[in-house]
Amino acid sequence: MADIKEKVRGTVRTLDKAKVGTERVKNNFLSIKEKSENAYTENSYSSNDYATSKLQKGEKEIVNGVDRFNRKRIIYKMLKNN
Repeated sequence: MADIKEKVRGTVRTLDKAKVGTERVKNNFLSIKEKSENAYTENSYSSNDYATSKLQKGEKEIVNGVDRFNRKRIIYKMLKNN
């Protein structure tokens, strides 16, 4: 019986790129899966930790907002004087 020969489509370089791409997708999927499993099993995150992080984030937003406001005010004064 005659052997069936398959025709290779594409170069070795494109085939290697496809292999690397599939490996990256697989690794990303597995890392996301592990992170999500760890998030459910981790019970060390208490309500106090949540409140503390929420306040810290709010504080940072306020500071950034004040800085932006001050910068805009200074620019406005400079433009107004000219």
